[in-house]
Amino acid sequence: MAYITRCVPFTDEILGGAGNLEFVYNTEQPLDVSMTVLAPGHPPVRWVLGRDVLARRLPGLHEVRVEADRDAVEINLTSPDGTAVMRVRRRDLDAFLRRTDRAVSFGSERVVFDADAELQELLQGGAR
Repeated sequence: MAYITRCVPFTDEILGGAGNLEFVYNTEQPLDVSMTVLAPGHPPVRWVLGRDVLARRLPGLHEVRVEADRDAVEINLTSPDGTAVMRVRRRDLDAFLRRTDRAVSFGSERVVFDADAELQELLQGGAR
């Protein structure tokens, strides 16, 4: 098991604030990226996003939208508590995603993550 982490600064387009986004990738959960919003004066908020949503700038589900221009990536998060629109430098996020790709190549996640085996372990009461 390997963890890949990167902390990148963001600006919040709605609130005019700033902080850091801590991205964590666990090779044993190759489809997901954990993203923790670290903003001064606020408790940390953790989101789990699909790695492909971040990498391909997909719209995600209703709560997540990721868009990019030449220099920045905009991550729009919506919850019952409100909305945050955070902009990060594209090169920072892309550097993190390149490191995840070296650990588990995009497209090979299903080989690393055996959903049937994981389900069977859960049904048998096993835990990691």
